[in-house]
Amino acid sequence: MSSFTGNTKVLLRGSKTIAISKVKAGQKPARQQYWKDRGAGFMLRDDAMNSQESVEAFIRLVRANPHVANVSGGCDDRLIALAEAQLSLRLPPSYRKFLQEFGGCDIAGEEFYGIWVRGDDESVLFGAVRSILNARRTRLMPPSMVAFMADGMGGLYVMDT
Repeated sequence: MSSFTGNTKVLLRGSKTIAISKVKAGQKPARQQYWKDRGAGFMLRDDAMNSQESVEAFIRLVRANPHVANVSGGCDDRLIALAEAQLSLRLPPSYRKFLQEFGGCDIAGEEFYGIWVRGDDESVLFGAVRSILNARRTRLMPPSMVAFMADGMGGLYVMDT
């Protein structure tokens, strides 16, 4: 699976970063980068789109496939600002757009982290915020990274702010 940002993918396994790739959008890497960890292969690919084009294509894809896509409803700017304050960073514009459009979603069982509150207590945010704070604490994820999806094998897809 390619990265959400279109140019960066970081895979964290346990407490170490096992793969990082940065490629300028529209350029092919000199060679395909491939890592193996405990017998599982991970492939990082370049996307031809920039991050804004990627999120817009993703939004169109989700809207065109309501039979396999479940969305939770968009986040307002106040909730996004609260998440940014709790994370001490500004979310990338592409992820902000995703949150404003969908709040969070799953496609055929693959969850893309959103942001939500339980009840009336906005001091504790769930979804991406909780996942990011947990990854910072338990996996030593750098504070500039934003987790937006689990890979199903114990790793996370993240984007660098």
